[in-house]
Amino acid sequence: MQLQHDANLHFQQLFHEDGISDEIVNADFLSNIPSLVSYEDNVGLVKPFTEKEIIDAIWGMDPEKSPRMDGFSMHFYRVCWNIIKFDLLRMF
Repeated sequence: MQLQHDANLHFQQLFHEDGISDEIVNADFLSNIPSLVSYEDNVGLVKPFTEKEIIDAIWGMDPEKSPRMDGFSMHFYRVCWNIIKFDLLRMF
């Protein structure tokens, strides 16, 4: 019973406001991993997709293929683009 009490106390202290924050834990963990992406590359990777990039991707796929099991083929996305594009752009 004492072991369970000790474990509970440990986790209460760990996740208490005064405990170690996720930022500190993440910073310590990430400090051991070498950075392979430059700041400039990272800016390009995290910027929002443009409509042209999405169109190029959809039109670059086989129209008869469906990337997911929902059954919506690339042909569907092409034909319905003007109807669904606003929702898709918001989603991406």
